[in-house]
Amino acid sequence: MTDNLVFFRKIRILLTPLLLLTGNSIIGTVILLLLLDTSDCLSLFFKHNCTTNWNYQKYDKIIDLCHYFIAIFILSINGKIKKEFLFLLIVFYLWRCIGVILFIRYKDPRILIPFFDFIKELLVIYVFFKNNIYVYIIGIVLKIMFEIFLHGKKIKYV
Repeated sequence: MTDNLVFFRKIRILLTPLLLLTGNSIIGTVILLLLLDTSDCLSLFFKHNCTTNWNYQKYDKIIDLCHYFIAIFILSINGKIKKEFLFLLIVFYLWRCIGVILFIRYKDPRILIPFFDFIKELLVIYVFFKNNIYVYIIGIVLKIMFEIFLHGKKIKYV
């Protein structure tokens, strides 16, 4: 793996404890999750194609799951979200965990399409649209379309 990809992955891991500081702020947690998830994309400015790099893909998915676990834990203990929504977060988290395990086992990105990553989007919708079921449905459809675009073909990892 290139030095820049490793550098940005380390930055992302080192910034993870900041999630603990968001404590009572759902918006803070959402913003930090979005920033942490996109921080390693800065490596794209260095012209690295991380989509075909197996080590990058594997660790990216694992780090995402760690971030989500911490965020869900924090949001569950601060009591700022409804129990029904917390349950929904946990279901999507566990669903994604299954997908990541299968992805790592078979090294086929197409596996990630039905096991799409919807945690950040769920949180954004919850913060800005609360209980609008139509926004959740539209969000899921758009996310699946994005996953098909991103992971819809077999990739030979390097």
